[in-house]
Amino acid sequence: MDVVSVFPDSQNDSITGEYSTRPSEEIPLDSIPLYNIANYLFSICCPIIIFLGLFGNVMTIVIMHRMTSGDTVINYYFTAMAVMDLIVLFFSFFTEWVFFTFHYRLQDSSSVACKLIIWMYTGSGTVSCWYLVCLTLHRAMSVVWPHRVNVLCSRRAVLGLITGIGLFFAALYAHYLFGMDLVSSDGDTSYRCSMKAGNYISFVSGVFTYIELTIYSVLPFLCLVLGNCVLVRKLFHSVKDIREKLNQGNSEQILARQRTANSVTVTVIVVSIAFIVLTLPVSINYILSYFAYEYREVSGYEYAKAHLTYTVCYLLADSNSAINFYLYCLTGRRFREEFFRVIRCGRVTK
Repeated sequence: MDVVSVFPDSQNDSITGEYSTRPSEEIPLDSIPLYNIANYLFSICCPIIIFLGLFGNVMTIVIMHRMTSGDTVINYYFTAMAVMDLIVLFFSFFTEWVFFTFHYRLQDSSSVACKLIIWMYTGSGTVSCWYLVCLTLHRAMSVVWPHRVNVLCSRRAVLGLITGIGLFFAALYAHYLFGMDLVSSDGDTSYRCSMKAGNYISFVSGVFTYIELTIYSVLPFLCLVLGNCVLVRKLFHSVKDIREKLNQGNSEQILARQRTANSVTVTVIVVSIAFIVLTLPVSINYILSYFAYEYREVSGYEYAKAHLTYTVCYLLADSNSAINFYLYCLTGRRFREEFFRVIRCGRVTK
């Protein structure tokens, strides 16, 4: 979840620079095993996720561009999600990896970098999430009203929807462009990317946090659960229908088209479930930690335990931006075939 962490040494804090909880005991954190486990886990997983995500999302964009036949409107959603996931990986994981490896905060390099990194990181994850919601609902409409969906969801309408969602959330998160800047603490000559004013901090923690929780977790989860219930029900009936047609000796061409449609449906279901499973823990952890730790000191062990929990949830949530390509390969036959053509420098699918 793209929210401000309450833990000062957690990876997400290296992005935001905002924290309110400190360990009360004056002991080195690196002497606590749980704290070291969290850092070791991040140092191992972060480069792997960056590499897999960069390769997977670039390949998704290339393959979706090549797949000119079939449901190209659906391909626009896949492409838009891949672009947003690349943005998340750069402004989140890459920025975190630089901080963790070189102890240098990219957002502290200039006022523009401070504003841009926070804005892009927080907004892009939510945009990608709502592209997935639109994709799922679009697919649900396709199986419920197959003849109407082409009229209601034309290419122009889908491109307009994708653009509109991007602009809407860019504007919603634009307050970071005005509220974040390089700020110097009392008696400190160094500047860190942080929130500028007390009123703005109150707005983010007291108002916008709940807005973000709603638009990133609550509403998308409800939409995805509803859409997937429709898709699973229709998929079950479709498989049953295919078996009946096979027994009746129906045309293989008709059955092949039905299997292809089912393959797309399975892909959408799997990607939606993966999003829910991977991002739900960080949302729950944020809510629990906000009320448990906010604005109070904790013991070193409690701090390290919370740091480990947050690190695991953070890695799970942002790894969602790296796995979609591999889910497409696992569930989509045409996608796999096109991927092999790309690897072999084959011709564009006609």
